[in-house]
Formats: sequence, structure tokens, C-alpha cells
Amino acid sequence: MAVHIHLLHNSLSSFHSHPYGEAIAYIEALKAMGGASTIYANTACDSRIVHDLKALPIFPYATDSMVDTNPTSAEQSEFVSLGNAFGSALANHLPKEFTPEEIIYIPYARQNEAHGVALWLKTIPADKRPKIVLFCYRPEFRWSLNDDRTRFEGNFTYWRAVGSELIGQLDSKNILLASTDHRLSAALQAASGIKALTVKMPTLYPLDPAILLAQMRDIDVGLLGTYRPERGSQFLINIINLVDTMHPGLRYLVQVQNPSDFEQLKTTLNALRFQGNLEVLIGNPDQTEYIQHLSRCKLACLPYAPARYATRSSGVLSECAAYGIPMVIPANTWLSDRLDAGEISALKFEYWTPEAIATCIELALSNIGPMTERAKYLSPTWREQNNAQRVLEDIFSELKLGLEK
Repeated sequence: MAVHIHLLHNSLSSFHSHPYGEAIAYIEALKAMGGASTIYANTACDSRIVHDLKALPIFPYATDSMVDTNPTSAEQSEFVSLGNAFGSALANHLPKEFTPEEIIYIPYARQNEAHGVALWLKTIPADKRPKIVLFCYRPEFRWSLNDDRTRFEGNFTYWRAVGSELIGQLDSKNILLASTDHRLSAALQAASGIKALTVKMPTLYPLDPAILLAQMRDIDVGLLGTYRPERGSQFLINIINLVDTMHPGLRYLVQVQNPSDFEQLKTTLNALRFQGNLEVLIGNPDQTEYIQHLSRCKLACLPYAPARYATRSSGVLSECAAYGIPMVIPANTWLSDRLDAGEISALKFEYWTPEAIATCIELALSNIGPMTERAKYLSPTWREQNNAQRVLEDIFSELKLGLEK
């Protein structure tokens, strides 16, 4: 019998996000591998996605939902409330029994979702329980790397509790944790007692790389991705103004969340006597349109907060690497680890300040020819290694699952 994945995508709600692209990537990969899938999405999911993917919108909360703003009580209360809500959604909408070839796969998992799964499994007969895969895309908020970036420190209490619950309900060979960082995998495994596998990125490539790699690039610097503080949105004006002072007349492509952000950006830059050309992408385009814009950039700047991306992967980096776009990235992060491993073409800034980022952009622009050549050279290897089929193959191998062809 073919493998059947129940993709529990509680963050899937719109076309304009990595959860949507990755959902498509998993569906296509599994189909190519001879398997099947059922998609479960957020209750706010766009009706067109529900129709196109035959998705079941069952989850009231996304992975990173915040329901308690009190920093003292938030972690515990959300572990209970969000975990209960997740478990209830499973109990109300998933099958009541499963075959050995069925997998519950949660691509954006945290301790809250793991707790929900543990609660739900109690409602399923022991001999009818599925295999479980929890893909932990980032560490918990109260976890941090130590000074030499070798191991995590923080509050592991909840993962210890969840691990104990899950191990008590499933054979160890039927449950797996996964992440894109070896230190995060080690911390999860140590805390939970559950095997944790380090895997690559399940990136979707909706457009032909050969065409995009060959086209002319008319944007000098792109600052794309969701417009929020952890991604350096508060630095945007200063970065552009500083680069414009050093290198006037460049073309920039910037993504902002709404028209008011654009008006503020334009007004402030005009007051600073900005001499470049500014093109703005407002809101979140669908995956294809986004890649079309990204592929116009000679250089992509990812001004991310190092503390938030210490071991957290970046979909934007994966897309830039896949389409041969050199980057400016923060040091001491998962992103810079990819540079240190020789997987991408980039320069890294050591300090999270507009001045350091702008200086790094200027240096990259002065070396854009060799950086682009290397980025294009590395791109086929990145796409070969970072895709949903590769991720699923590694996971299925660990679970000792075969596939019908």
C-alpha cells in the first residue's frame, strides 16, 4: 500500500506565504513518489486554496499564534490552550483509525502542536495509531544558543513532558522529529527522548530556473520578504539612504505590507534627497509573482535579526540560492552557516545595524560579478538538495517506509 500523509498545516491560510508553497511542494513530491496526501489547513484559509487542494480548514490557530501577552504566563498558558485546540481539531476531523502506511506530518510544529498530538492519540486505539512526524522549523522562544553556538540553553520542561507522553503512546520507530539545523535537532532529541533528524529545506520552485538564471536583472538591490521587525523592517529607510549616499542612482525593489508603509518610505527618502529609483511591492504576492520579482534582483539583502535566526531557516535564502542570486546576510545565523558550508554566495554583516548592513551591501555590489557567477554555479546543487522530495525520502528512510512506484 502507498504511503498516505495527513499534512496538518495549521499555518496554511493564504497564497502569499511559504506554508502555501511548501504545501504544494509536499503534494507534488509525494505524488511523484507514488504516495497520496490529505491537507488540513487553518480555519481562515482562502476558499480558493480549500477548493484547489481539497483542504479541510480545521485549525483555529496558526503555529505562532499568541493568546497570552503576559511574558510570565504565556508559555504555560499557550502550551495548554493552543495544545488543547490543536488536539480537539484532530479529534473532531481526522479518521478514528489508521494503517501502518499513514503518517501525521506537521510541517510547522512547536511544543504546543506536539502536546495537541499527544492528547489526540489517547482517543485512537493503540493498534490503529499512525506514524507521527513533527517538523520543528525553529526553536522555542525561550531557547537560545550558547556563546560559542554549539548547543541550546533554555526551558526544556514542556518538550520533556511532551516527549514522555508521546513515547508512552507510540513505538519509538513510529515517531520522528525533524529540523533544518543539527543543534536544534540535538536539543529536541535530548529534551524529548524522541529521535530528531536534520533535513534540508522543502522549497517549492514554481518557475523554470534555467529561464530565470538567463534573464537580465534590472534591480540592483532587493529587500524582499514579509515586512516585520525581526526581518529588519525598522532599518529599511536607513539602509537605503546609507547605500544611496555611498552609491547614488541604484534601483531598489522593496516589499512592504500596506500602502501606508510605502507612503512613509517614499516621503522619508524624498526628504533625505534620495537619488535612486525605488520600486515597491505592496502586500504579499503569490509564490509565482514573488519569484518573478525576486529573480530581477542582482543582489538580495536579508537584514534579519541574528538572535531570531540563529538556527531558524529562511525561505527567502533558499529561493535566492535556488535562482542564483547573491545575498547580504547576518553573521552567527543559520543563514551564515550556509555560507560557511560553501552552499551559497553571500557576504555577512557582523552587527545588526543599518550602518553595518549598508556597508556590506556596498562591498557586495563592488564584487557583484564574481558573486553572481558563484551563485549561479551553486544553484543547481542547492535545488537538488533542498526540495520536498529529498526531505520526504530522508524521513521515510528513517521511518523504514517504502513507496510503491
